[in-house]
Amino acid sequence: MYDKVPRRIKRLIFIASILGLIDSDKEISMSLAARVNHILRIAHYDEALHFPIAIKSIIWKSLVRNPVVDIAGKLYNLHNPRELLKADADLTATADLLISKAPLWLIYGSKNLMHADIKTLFQKVIAD
Repeated sequence: MYDKVPRRIKRLIFIASILGLIDSDKEISMSLAARVNHILRIAHYDEALHFPIAIKSIIWKSLVRNPVVDIAGKLYNLHNPRELLKADADLTATADLLISKAPLWLIYGSKNLMHADIKTLFQKVIAD
C-alpha cells in the first residue's frame, strides 16, 4: 500500500508539511515556498508546496497540538526552529524525531536521505 504514492510526491508532502509545521503561526509566503523549492528541488511549480503546507495538521497531528518536544534532553518549540540550529546534534535528533513521527506512507527514502533533506531545510532555509 505504501508504495502507491511516488517517492517524489512523498518527498514533496514531507518537506512542505514540515515547513508548515515549523512556521505554523504565519501564512507561508510564495517567496518562502519558492525558496524552499529552489533549494530542495521538490516540485516543478512552487505552488505545489501550498497544499502539503495546508494539511500539516493532518500529517503532524501530535506535533501541531504539542509543538514542545524533548530533543537530546532539552525542550524545544518546533514553532521556533532557530533554537534547533544552535547545535548540529540537536538538529540530527530533530530529524530523527520527525522521521519517527511521520506516517509510514510518507517515508520516501533512506534515513540518511531524509536526514539530509531536513537538515537542508533547517540550515539553508530557516536559518536565513
